[in-house]
Amino acid sequence: MAPTVDSLREALALLSLDTRGHKDVLSRRLARHRKAQREAETPNPPPVSSRIPIPRPNRPRGQAFDAYLCFDVEATCEYSNVAKQAFGWPNEIIEFPVILLKWCKVDRIKSSSQSSCEADEGNQEDGKAGSDNIRSSEKDGTEEEDEANPERWELRVVDEFHSFVRPKHRPKLSDFCQSLTGITQAQVDSAPYYPQVLKRFEKRFIIKHNLFTKEVKTIWVTDGPWDLRDFVAKQVFLSNVQRPSWLGGHVIDLRKLVTHYFAGLLTPSIDFTTKMNPKLADPLPTIAPESLSIPCVLLALSLPPFIGRLHSGLDDARNLSRILVELVRKGVALEPNLTVPQVQSREKRWDWMGRDGTVVWDRVLGFEQVRKAEGGG
Repeated sequence: MAPTVDSLREALALLSLDTRGHKDVLSRRLARHRKAQREAETPNPPPVSSRIPIPRPNRPRGQAFDAYLCFDVEATCEYSNVAKQAFGWPNEIIEFPVILLKWCKVDRIKSSSQSSCEADEGNQEDGKAGSDNIRSSEKDGTEEEDEANPERWELRVVDEFHSFVRPKHRPKLSDFCQSLTGITQAQVDSAPYYPQVLKRFEKRFIIKHNLFTKEVKTIWVTDGPWDLRDFVAKQVFLSNVQRPSWLGGHVIDLRKLVTHYFAGLLTPSIDFTTKMNPKLADPLPTIAPESLSIPCVLLALSLPPFIGRLHSGLDDARNLSRILVELVRKGVALEPNLTVPQVQSREKRWDWMGRDGTVVWDRVLGFEQVRKAEGGG
């Protein structure tokens, strides 16, 4: 027997998922959630075998992951108004920022400061959590709802990792790259190379927080597919190393998530034949963002403007975390919508890739113009 609109909404409500939409929308939402839960049952391989088991962190019912890593790298670049040339360049990662968010259980009756969270409050060598914890929900329910549900969940930033990375193949940053990212030549000259950054990140962050384990289900969150699919693929080739098992897999592409969220808002979703749910989220924007850039998405979600410097990897990642938290507050289930690498665990390749991490510069689109501009003839 086919499920009814009422039964679908009841099932979604039990999972703390959005109950708005027509029957087909509700059915797809429930199917996506169940698929994500099935996939989440297969544990991601840990980066090391010697781990001390810890109790599984709690998370809200309906959410498949315990930890979220907002990731937004910056890389070497040259000015180009040709998209194919810009995206085809042998970019080397020069900034590696990660923002860790975890679920916290907050007592509705007591002060919101009394929460159960996996945050580390000790010294943090490569960064620290934001001075103000980012919360996923405001007190917008009824008094009856508070009494019936004395606890609520919040998604909070609990730690940060940040490192500049020293480029190897073209160690001198272009003026355009420095202007775009705000990264100076001195900062990359004194930074470790990419393999050392990965080792430091694994030791000081992944192992520290027990990430990518059966106990702490972890997923990456990126602004589009490029950071993990393209920039990391180029970098592991240029560094002649393998991609670690934890640096990929299931990913939340925040642009896709935002697109689906606003597409749902712009589709008529009121079924007048059923009783309306009185616990809908707070008033929603009526228009989608002008573009999927971080500042435009923040504006469309009625959040304060971009905080920090645009195209700073660390500031971009921090603002991505703000968007993620707000989507959770609006009832969006955080489900994977991208897999990296995409084709049978094979990395994406470009024509300029030679052997053993070498670059065939004659095959790099636009390199001749760059070489001439640098005085190379």
